[in-house]
Amino acid sequence: MAGGGAAFVVFAQILFDRVAAFSPHPRFDAGEIIGPIVAIANGTQLAVGGAIAFFAFARRSEYGVKTRVNRWVAYLAAVIAVVAVLDRLVLMPQILALREAIGRSGFDGDPSSPERQRFGLLHGVENLAQLVCVLSAFAGLLLERGARRTFDE
Repeated sequence: MAGGGAAFVVFAQILFDRVAAFSPHPRFDAGEIIGPIVAIANGTQLAVGGAIAFFAFARRSEYGVKTRVNRWVAYLAAVIAVVAVLDRLVLMPQILALREAIGRSGFDGDPSSPERQRFGLLHGVENLAQLVCVLSAFAGLLLERGARRTFDE
């Protein structure tokens, strides 16, 4: 999930740079392409974050598991799941409603309009939420490596 999130950020940037070559409304059309991918990524974050939190909780009393490290893995996975839920239920509906209200040609006009500023703010919060998920996943991967005791300890 961590690598997929990082790859998605790179892919989205490359796509946004290329859409202008084939579209008269590149900002709007790039969003049309990225939207379904964001929905898939969000569902994956929710499912994987929830599953990891569940399994970390389930193995808390298993022999050889470092309790403190395992707890942090569960917390980070829960953060990913909670951010995914908030993203899906709060942020995305607002972003989609604004996209519909602004319309295809509205993204070509004045970038200082209140609707475009609100869209930019929500888009920035969405990017921050994705960054939190990616960083939490990377931290969880690093912690997971140390969650089990070795016989040398």
